Amino acid sequence: MLKFYAEKVYLCSMNRLFSAILLLTIAATAVGQPVAKVLKQQSLKRYGIPAGNYSGITHLGGSRYAVCDDKAPDGFFVWNIDVDTVSGKIRQVRNEGFHASGCANRDAEDIAYAADLQTVFMASEQDGKIYAYAPDGQPKPTESPVLLDRFSKNTGLEGLTYDRQRRCLWAMEENGGEGHCRLLRLDQRLATLQTLHYPLDAPVAKKKGLTHVHGVSAVCALDDGRLLVLEREAWVPKKKIGAWVRCKLYVVSPQQLSEKQLVAAWRSRLNLTARSWANYEGMCLGPRMADGRCVLILLSDSQNRYGGVLQDRIRTVLLTLPATEAASVA
Repeated sequence: MLKFYAEKVYLCSMNRLFSAILLLTIAATAVGQPVAKVLKQQSLKRYGIPAGNYSGITHLGGSRYAVCDDKAPDGFFVWNIDVDTVSGKIRQVRNEGFHASGCANRDAEDIAYAADLQTVFMASEQDGKIYAYAPDGQPKPTESPVLLDRFSKNTGLEGLTYDRQRRCLWAMEENGGEGHCRLLRLDQRLATLQTLHYPLDAPVAKKKGLTHVHGVSAVCALDDGRLLVLEREAWVPKKKIGAWVRCKLYVVSPQQLSEKQLVAAWRSRLNLTARSWANYEGMCLGPRMADGRCVLILLSDSQNRYGGVLQDRIRTVLLTLPATEAASVA
């Protein structure tokens, strides 16, 4: 009798928990807050994509995307990414070739496309500038002044996105020190309109290790004026086994950057039993699903499939956005 009563209490408690989670999800959607579902990551090797240092991705329209590689010559790849609009899963990725600018490598950390300008923008961490290109990769005579100086620990200009509704660019540094990153709003001529400070979460790594990277790795503009911000912390011990990467996806309003709302979080590892390590650096909105949700596409940087162990990864996150937002994402 006592056992039956305990089981009944447990079931009632679990039912209350599930009900609470459901109510919170419904409430979040009702007030216009994105709700996310993180799908399983895939290796790009299965699609014949060459090893790389993929650092940014942007939607060109349809199933075509521009991808930058921070170790490649200046320019960008064009990939055709087929996304199932019912499940949100990646069905195929095809490399359509590299569009070279003819310039030397600039350590391109992110890429954004402005369809109204027929212009691709890329953020250079090497010199802290943003450069403009035609869709065929040829450079345009447009570049920003130095926006952010290069930092000794490789934490300079990192994220870039284009707000098509307000016709402006947002650029962000990886880590400005003192617990924040500078977020810059630029006009279409790459003049700085505003400089803001985005508060970073405190790092969780307690030991120094071989490598420790902590900061913002990508940013993505939503049509309602808010931003998706990907915070990434990667820690590698001296013996490399036991390394991990933590990713947290936030939605923020530029007017209230301190009010960060967590949308999704995940972690990948490298140890004796798991090799899921994925350092996500690229992020952009993809197609809209049949049920109205939006697909967020993320790319990882494998450091050219370092040591034959790391893999270039791609994953999708399904976003439930406010009705006005979902209807405007193509």
